Amino acid sequence: MKNIKYALLLLCLSFFVSCEEDLQNQQLVIDSITKEPIANAKIQLTVDESDDIWAGSSRRLLETVYTDEQGRYKFESSINDREYYHEIFVFADTYFEFSNGQAYPHNKLVELDPEGYIKIRVHKLDTVDYVSGYVLGGNTHSFEGYKIDTTFIDTQRAGNRGSIVCWLRRNGESQPYIDENNLFIPRHDTTFYEEITF
Repeated sequence: MKNIKYALLLLCLSFFVSCEEDLQNQQLVIDSITKEPIANAKIQLTVDESDDIWAGSSRRLLETVYTDEQGRYKFESSINDREYYHEIFVFADTYFEFSNGQAYPHNKLVELDPEGYIKIRVHKLDTVDYVSGYVLGGNTHSFEGYKIDTTFIDTQRAGNRGSIVCWLRRNGESQPYIDENNLFIPRHDTTFYEEITF
């Protein structure tokens, strides 16, 4: 009886491993968080025909295709991965770009990271001190002046705790004031963050 339980457990584990390997081998583009298919993603297949590692890349575009409603894609080009390195580049609206780093066709599944947004407001209450600084998130947003009331939209990878770092210098002082905050970045949604200076 004990051997039967172990055999069933081993069978279940091998089934899950083979399903995972099979998924990696599918020409499919999915959302990295929801695992749902992404339709109309643009996929470019390139080949690096360089035979000298010191000569740099000589990448050439072979083909461009788009995913169907189920997130599936298929290339017409013949691929001989023993002769050259192939790489794919994937683009979709509201997702970060993807490149598989010369791993195609060994890993055909593409998981795109969705964008999330932080709306950042920098508001200086007084007009006495001259302030310069920047907010660092997914991008760098700078500001300066005696009176500041400005808003930025920052794009970061969703599903993570995003970081917002604010550097402020008052009247050209050498040591900046640094404020760092971590925020959850929602998928395809906006979080509001306000930085008030004095």
